[in-house]
Amino acid sequence: MAGDDREAWERTVAPAGFDREHRCRACYALRLAESCRVAVANGFSHVSTTLAVSPYQLFDTCTELLVTLAARNGLTAVVRDFRPWYPQATQEARELGMYRQNYCGCRFSAAEAAIERHEARDARKAAKRAKQQQRIEESHAHVRL
Repeated sequence: MAGDDREAWERTVAPAGFDREHRCRACYALRLAESCRVAVANGFSHVSTTLAVSPYQLFDTCTELLVTLAARNGLTAVVRDFRPWYPQATQEARELGMYRQNYCGCRFSAAEAAIERHEARDARKAAKRAKQQQRIEESHAHVRL
């Protein structure tokens, strides 16, 4: 069974903090190394990952690490790019009532997602205010005529 070594994550991934490139690379390496360990321990010849299914993940980085770690462990990496079907898969998952989240699961990604949600909300509010102001100005222009 695959492990979830929180201490290893804190030592190797957390120090990258909000530097997404370095954080994700370190996390992928940790997760994929564990996948390879489990594959070898269970007699598998191939290994793959669902990490790169999302267009929000760093596909090339994940693929590079998967190929490298698989070869290092005598495994064949299976790489498929399912990102073009992500919108369809997301829609089907919603229709099936499956749990979804808009971040990978780490605390840094969760914070980044929250910031992005707040920024999007603020942008929507600003656009709404601008539109309201435009309507007011247009109505005042008609009154002056």
